[in-house]
Amino acid sequence: MIVIVARWDSSQLDPKAELRFWRQIKGAFAASPADMKLIFVPVLLSGVTATQCETMEEALDVARRFAPKAKRVFLEPKGTKTLKQLPKRDMILVLGNTETGNAEHAKPSEMYGIKSVGETDLYGVNAAAIALAVRHEYG
Repeated sequence: MIVIVARWDSSQLDPKAELRFWRQIKGAFAASPADMKLIFVPVLLSGVTATQCETMEEALDVARRFAPKAKRVFLEPKGTKTLKQLPKRDMILVLGNTETGNAEHAKPSEMYGIKSVGETDLYGVNAAAIALAVRHEYG
């Protein structure tokens, strides 16, 4: 089980388009629809099947209910663990947006980073795609 917890990036992306990007990620990296859950912060769209929560704390609690034994993975620009260290089993993948990260919710051992050539932070959906592709390839 993979649970993705992401902050909507509504300051730069249209939420309806962003949801389509996330659904494409789910289609690419979930063996079945039940193998991946999407949780977004805050509640922004009505009539969607993805779970939405008002706060990151609430979203992390909901994620834990979906995957009680999963390891939490916070993708943060300053994360020190590499993607090759991603859990091979259940994980809760937590992503920020262009304005807000989630480091304050993570233990140092839960923070992973993507080593890139440039110093540009990635949109959460891009970071998730990279992490899931590495996990699929090497996990």
